[in-house]
Amino acid sequence: MAQLEKNQQLIKYTNALSIGTHTRLSVPYMLVGIEGIDPKGRIYQTPSVFNYAKARGYTTAFISAQDTRWGILRICLLMRMWIIFGTESI
Repeated sequence: MAQLEKNQQLIKYTNALSIGTHTRLSVPYMLVGIEGIDPKGRIYQTPSVFNYAKARGYTTAFISAQDTRWGILRICLLMRMWIIFGTESI
């Protein structure tokens, strides 16, 4: 990690916070960068970090120990057509 940071291949966040105290709520919002309460469902219309990377020609992967059926994570992943590798089929 130190070498990646030295080569400017790592972004180090020193002042970050989450929308909630539970992974179920926090992770989807972290992926799209929405701050605060979202009663209008902007999360479903906002590009994710993966969308921005793909637009720049990067290949991305999302690796998680969470079950994608947990909370709204599966909905976010499917709606954005992210490729999920794992035990469940899409």
